[in-house]
Amino acid sequence: KMSIEEKIQGLGYKVWNKKDSEGNVIAKRIYINNLAELAKKLNIELMKPKGYRKDTMYFDCLDEKFYFNVTSGRKETVLKIISAIK
Repeated sequence: KMSIEEKIQGLGYKVWNKKDSEGNVIAKRIYINNLAELAKKLNIELMKPKGYRKDTMYFDCLDEKFYFNVTSGRKETVLKIISAIK
């Protein structure tokens, strides 16, 4: 079974790492800077796709959670996108 991290990478997104001075990974994330583009890749129909182009989220590969900051009206759609990835 593919991990969420592998699924997101399969959609064309890259992993970003931050390391401390000793070379240990202290942050590992996949940033998604255009939710309209992601929804299209997942075949999710958006009512107003232009509004989602500037909405962003990221997947934290260390705690395996999605983080996003969108208006309350868009939250349900973002959760639908996340559900489609899982």
